[in-house]
Amino acid sequence: MSLHKKLIEIAYAMSHNMAQDFKHVSFICDKSKIVCIGVNKPFKTHPLAYKYMYRFNNIHAELDAILAFPYAIKTLSKHQLYNIRVRNNGTIGL
Repeated sequence: MSLHKKLIEIAYAMSHNMAQDFKHVSFICDKSKIVCIGVNKPFKTHPLAYKYMYRFNNIHAELDAILAFPYAIKTLSKHQLYNIRVRNNGTIGL
């Protein structure tokens, strides 16, 4: 199974447990290996959001994945970040 198909399959499975309207799942990968996963957290924020006056009171899936990144942050640029949006009707969105 290709990496993209695997990521979509995991995103679909995870989206069933999400109550929010915007169901995004982000993956940080090293070639074909998933290193960490992040999801939208609609009622949580991060201290940097206040520092930089971020206007939304939530953590995006991309930030959640970066916060879960288990290696030194300087190595993040050697990895790929994929974000998948699953609409409420079950289709993939942009």
